[in-house]
Amino acid sequence: MVSYTATDACLTRVRQFYSKRLFVVPAQHVEVWPFPTSATLTGIQTSQNIPLSHVTDFCLLFPKDARATTFIKNPCYQNMQVTSCGRNFPDMFMNTLDQQLFQLQLNAQKLDWCVEDT
Repeated sequence: MVSYTATDACLTRVRQFYSKRLFVVPAQHVEVWPFPTSATLTGIQTSQNIPLSHVTDFCLLFPKDARATTFIKNPCYQNMQVTSCGRNFPDMFMNTLDQQLFQLQLNAQKLDWCVEDT
């Protein structure tokens, strides 16, 4: 059986290199930010500032339950848009039942769980 291994000298050099430099380990992290107000029969209109740090991609998820981690529910939001650093995501207002939103979600995160409309 053939395998590769790092020599002790190589590991020592790597440790020395990173002991003097900061480095970031990319990881996936899910944060929950509930809306500040509850929806009524006429809908919800709200604005919320959420600080982002070292974010390269983000995806809006609507959990069916606060404890849910794999099953996402798609509520009927209309004219939805996220603004980050003065840029809008997406460029135009969207409805969560629109096919284009599903495509953006799938492209952003390659979701492999169910999305259910309500």
